[in-house]
Amino acid sequence: MGAIIFLVISVLFELLCLLLNAFVFAKIPVVKYYHAKAALEGSKTVMADLAYAGVQVQQNETAEEGPNDKLERLSDKQLILENKDYAIIAFLISLLTYSIFPGFLAEDTGKHGLGTWYALVLLAMFNVWDLLGRYIPIVESLKLELRKGLMIAIVSRFALVPAFYFTAKYGEQSCTIFLTSLLGLTNGYLSVCFFTIAPQGYKGPKQNALGNLHAICVLGGLVMGITLDWMWLIAALLVLAAQLGLAAMLATALLGLLQLLNIAAAKTYQNQTEEPSVTRKKGITTEPTTLESKLEDSLKNLP
Repeated sequence: MGAIIFLVISVLFELLCLLLNAFVFAKIPVVKYYHAKAALEGSKTVMADLAYAGVQVQQNETAEEGPNDKLERLSDKQLILENKDYAIIAFLISLLTYSIFPGFLAEDTGKHGLGTWYALVLLAMFNVWDLLGRYIPIVESLKLELRKGLMIAIVSRFALVPAFYFTAKYGEQSCTIFLTSLLGLTNGYLSVCFFTIAPQGYKGPKQNALGNLHAICVLGGLVMGITLDWMWLIAALLVLAAQLGLAAMLATALLGLLQLLNIAAAKTYQNQTEEPSVTRKKGITTEPTTLESKLEDSLKNLP
């Protein structure tokens, strides 16, 4: 029942977001400003939104050349190659986050004092710290802008995988809550840093192209992360299967040993039962021979 209520609320929330995006989002002043700026730089994908918002913008096709014209003349392939590190960053952020959240946090956390509320607390902590992490880059001094710095930070997040595994298996619930908060904080912070830094240096059309590329990478990481999320359960099943397989092998070995012992005991018993019969047979066969020889000797001794 709880899952059905959660699904209904989620669907209603998604429908509300869809309606707001269709009828309200394009009329927000800050959105109209950036749409108009993109249109002046040559972007055509925002013209419908501007027309719906009542903003008339005439694209300047004879603008003077600027220092970024070389970048604007790049083909889509060159644009992708120049930003392949950002594409990898977008993929890895989603890959790690969704390989742990929410499946592992909801299913493989063991039994703790909070009972059935434990998974709900973990999910809530992730979302709260993810929201807080997205506001940290507002402070310019705390904003991570170097490509190498972003890559190092994102690769370092993979240390959370063994940390979650051993904490869920041997640690206390407070440690898992801390790691979940850290996962949400780094996800929100690095996502905002990445999406605000990657389009810099390009005008509207190329920024849109980069945005589409990065969105595809995020979705790819999300799908792969959800797929890997099952590996936690698969790994547990493999460990259980290995344990059962080892037990089965030991049981098979013991049964084989018992069968060998039974066979050896049967052969020993058979040999013991065959020896008296052979002796009796030898006595029966030799006894007539002895009597005949005695009769022959007695006959010879007669006068």
